[in-house]
Amino acid sequence: MGKVPGGLPKVELSDGRTIEFNLYSVTRGELRDYYKLPEAERNIAANDLYQRVTGLSEAELDALPFPDWFALDRKFAALIINPLTDPN
Repeated sequence: MGKVPGGLPKVELSDGRTIEFNLYSVTRGELRDYYKLPEAERNIAANDLYQRVTGLSEAELDALPFPDWFALDRKFAALIINPLTDPN
């Protein structure tokens, strides 16, 4: 498997922690199929995907302040849309 340009994507949180996305925890098929799910099921699947990719628990994700959540969400969305660009 090829190396991601610039290493794995990272997001620095407001509390100083750096979250490195574990892209090897999900498959392309899972991401593709995610968008085919009805909205209610997509929300449940998103929780699972975010937990696996960030390594954070559901409680940790729920406790994030909005700016941190938004930063994680934007980085994740960018990776789904164009996974071959430099993530950092």
